[in-house]
Amino acid sequence: MSCLVPRHPQVLKTRLTLRRTGQYKGLLDCARQILQQEGTRALYRGYLPNMLGIIPYACTDLAVYEMLQCFWLKSGRDMGDPSGLVSLSSVTLSTTCGQMASYPLTLVRTRMQAQGGISYVVYEAMKKTLGV
Repeated sequence: MSCLVPRHPQVLKTRLTLRRTGQYKGLLDCARQILQQEGTRALYRGYLPNMLGIIPYACTDLAVYEMLQCFWLKSGRDMGDPSGLVSLSSVTLSTTCGQMASYPLTLVRTRMQAQGGISYVVYEAMKKTLGV
């Protein structure tokens, strides 16, 4: 069981965050209860939306960052030496846009991990949308 804990911390983190008082004694107890009551498969709940969420996040993050860098270059300033504020602003804005783009899949992942399951209407809609 201990080899499962570090590999799937997101499910455990979500369950520990949303637990009822006294439901789990700690991380290992949470993992033990999930394995006993729901099986190993429960530790992978939300894995597909998590992996799919990387795509819109990374694409949006990099696209916005590159666009901001192009604006900086077109403004006639030296691209090789943007100020710290320009770099920080570019990274902050691009990361925020990436988070917003991947939020729907993050929400689905969290709901799947928090509950014993997900409503079948949402489940079927996501399967159809994702082509699974």
